[in-house]
Amino acid sequence: MPFMRDQPMNVQKIIDMGIGLGVDPVTMSKEELKKCIIEIAENNKYRERIQEIRDILYDKPMTGLKKVVWWTEYVVRHKGAKHLRSPTVDFSWYDYLLVEVVLTAVVMIGTIVYFSYKVIQLLL
Repeated sequence: MPFMRDQPMNVQKIIDMGIGLGVDPVTMSKEELKKCIIEIAENNKYRERIQEIRDILYDKPMTGLKKVVWWTEYVVRHKGAKHLRSPTVDFSWYDYLLVEVVLTAVVMIGTIVYFSYKVIQLLL
């Protein structure tokens, strides 16, 4: 039952995946809503499709805890794994804040304003 923004698209995805039905909240009737609820509750194809999607979602090579242990051991094995660090970690504050870009923009805008002011002053 989509009400706003991205909800109609989400309802359409649910319908396309075969895991639910959609109703238009503006035009729906009590009977239509009841029919959809009964259809989903009594028809096993929706439950089976949800279980298929659940199996796909949970089919992972290791649990979260095993993954944490593996990555911790990986970092220890590679003495901190510096090759995984982002280069932005070592940025200085002026590189991080793009000071040179901001200063260049300020100087350019200041120059344009100054020359525009002088041209207007000269014309008047």
